[in-house]
Amino acid sequence: MTIVFSAASPYLIAMTSDSAVTLDFGDSREYSTGRKSYSFPGIGCISTWGARDGNRIGEFLNKVGILANKHSVIDLANYVYDYLTQEYKPDQIGLGDLGYHVAGFDRDGSPKLFHVFWGFDQPRPPTQTKQEYKINDHSPKNGEIFFLYNGRNDIAHFMVYLLLDQINRGNSTRFNFGHPADLSNPSCYQRKLILQASTKSATLISKPLGVTA
Repeated sequence: MTIVFSAASPYLIAMTSDSAVTLDFGDSREYSTGRKSYSFPGIGCISTWGARDGNRIGEFLNKVGILANKHSVIDLANYVYDYLTQEYKPDQIGLGDLGYHVAGFDRDGSPKLFHVFWGFDQPRPPTQTKQEYKINDHSPKNGEIFFLYNGRNDIAHFMVYLLLDQINRGNSTRFNFGHPADLSNPSCYQRKLILQASTKSATLISKPLGVTA
């Protein structure tokens, strides 16, 4: 079971993922663990979800040589898209849906959150009849907080809406979305709900000091 969950706010970006890897051998299935997240200090972070056959995004980005004094989080998202469409090419090897969350603060201090993927939109529109390559910009604007989750969307979607329902009812959630410190709390309600059954990996990126945008 894979769940990748990202939350982006004007002050902090949190990206979490499990480490479970499913290995299929004909009619049998085994489970292992593997790396699903990558961090690039001063630029941003990446988490991957979906099919992992031949997924070598980490090796590709190491060869590119991502450097904070040369690249931005937008460059990082574009490199991930280039890898997906020109190197990995899951459409040519019959893979199911897969993708990457890419997030970080741009040079002007604005939060950026991108979803780079091969597959169907979620929820899937009735008119979408085949998988597609896409890079969607989910960057929060006007002080909002944006949540992005993939993998087991059904589980994450239910938990997120359960949390929002509790907030709308005025019930206590022990999690204040309006306060940046609560987004960095490793025991936050949102993360425990969504990833409580998983082996977790979490990356936190705070807004750079001295940037007021």
